[in-house]
Amino acid sequence: MDGDIYVTNSLMKADRVTEIDIVKALGIICMVLGHAGAPFTKFIYLFHMAIFFIASGFFYKESTSDSVKSVFHFTFKKIKQLWVPYFVWNMVYVILNNFFIRVNVYTDNIDLHKYVSGGYIKTHDYMSFVDVIRETFQGAIFAGGTEMGGAFWFLRILFMVSVCYCVSDFIIKKVFGRSLKVQLLASILLLIFGYWCSLKGYLCFGLAQTASFYCLYFIGYNLRIIKSKYQDWGLKHYLLVFLFSFAVLLILNQFGGIGLSSNSYVNPCFLLATSFMGWCFLYSIAHFIALFPVKKFFLGIGKRTLSIVILHFLAFKLVAIIVAKFYGLPDFCIASFPNLYGEKGVWWLAYTIVGVGVPVALSICYRFLISKTMLVNKKKNA
Repeated sequence: MDGDIYVTNSLMKADRVTEIDIVKALGIICMVLGHAGAPFTKFIYLFHMAIFFIASGFFYKESTSDSVKSVFHFTFKKIKQLWVPYFVWNMVYVILNNFFIRVNVYTDNIDLHKYVSGGYIKTHDYMSFVDVIRETFQGAIFAGGTEMGGAFWFLRILFMVSVCYCVSDFIIKKVFGRSLKVQLLASILLLIFGYWCSLKGYLCFGLAQTASFYCLYFIGYNLRIIKSKYQDWGLKHYLLVFLFSFAVLLILNQFGGIGLSSNSYVNPCFLLATSFMGWCFLYSIAHFIALFPVKKFFLGIGKRTLSIVILHFLAFKLVAIIVAKFYGLPDFCIASFPNLYGEKGVWWLAYTIVGVGVPVALSICYRFLISKTMLVNKKKNA
């Protein structure tokens, strides 16, 4: 994911690939659809977050691990891109906890369970100053978390996967030379370990997910290597890829599901198949979208995925207010998480539009204000 609200872009403009930005836009829309309660959530959960690990690996440069200095530079860049927004926004949401309770973003009213149900429905307590300090410290070490930052787990795991891949690549070069076969072996071994953790229910502070998804980063890197073999494909080829991948995903959907945040999947082959087919599915769609002017819409979303991760749950509350009024529910029901009655009718569609649209709009406004401020300062100093 690229930075937008608080971090710099993860890729220089010269490195951007139109199809990948569109793939990320489609992926993030799928994420919001899932959180909004869309009726096809199980299907999109097969691949919706896996594609971001593949996309990150796609842009990994081999020169990144050539020296200790380059490894530290890469790690520092990932700290700015992933740790900083995780820490800052986790702290913001912790500080706002008591305010959120007062305005029904959260609630301490136990009657909430009389109106809504679900595994994520819970009440919140007011935080003391000590609680705020403790939760902020946990955020600084990629631990803890808040309800509004419920999707932040992804930032933590992507950081760990990216840095681990770079460090292991450096070690492999020093010991074996430049060898993709050794990286392949490392990916397989880590996937086996990650699956073992999945069976045991171990998360190990994110190490289990890191081990499981390391292979996806490796797949992305290899897709970049062989890009010349498919970048000039015609419409017929991509249509076949779309139809085949969609059919395979429909079949796989009958045999189980994927829960990346909980490191839950049927088996390693299932994870690899759904992730790769999901990438092919979205990449083929992205190729068709790139042929039309509507691509600008998706590119705008693809470049602001971080804003959506950070703000979409909070944006959902705007729809929840309307839903509560529509059904005559008490105001504290607005605190229902991740949404209020998103599964009823087409409310999930409203949640998706707002969950994507509001963060993107805020990101655009933020960038506009920053550019205007910089321009004014530049004129003053001229």
